[in-house]
Amino acid sequence: MPITPLRHPNGEWLRLEIALPGYSVWLRAWQVQVGRVKLYLLDSNDAANYPVHRGITSELYGGGPELRLKQEMLLGIGGWRLLRTLGLQPEICHLNEGTRRLPCWNVHITSWRRPGNPSKSRWR
Repeated sequence: MPITPLRHPNGEWLRLEIALPGYSVWLRAWQVQVGRVKLYLLDSNDAANYPVHRGITSELYGGGPELRLKQEMLLGIGGWRLLRTLGLQPEICHLNEGTRRLPCWNVHITSWRRPGNPSKSRWR
């Protein structure tokens, strides 16, 4: 299966900046066509990142709790932002045990901020 970088219309690589406490990490976006399904991937091996941050996404579920939290933040929040950047609004979203908390929170916040959301008044 060929993997290809996702690109903006001007040809630049689609990248997302995710703020972590004290610094930001840039994620590069990739696409794999798996049958009729598009699979989107993110990685932190971007030249704009400090060398120590480039390997955060190189191996999932490795390292200690701090690395796992960074992976959850980058891939969970970054994955949801990528879908929104691409204009995709999934009706179903599969979340595994390793990255479920932060995307759910991000979905809640972005849904709450949507103009015309009737539940917005209940949170004030």
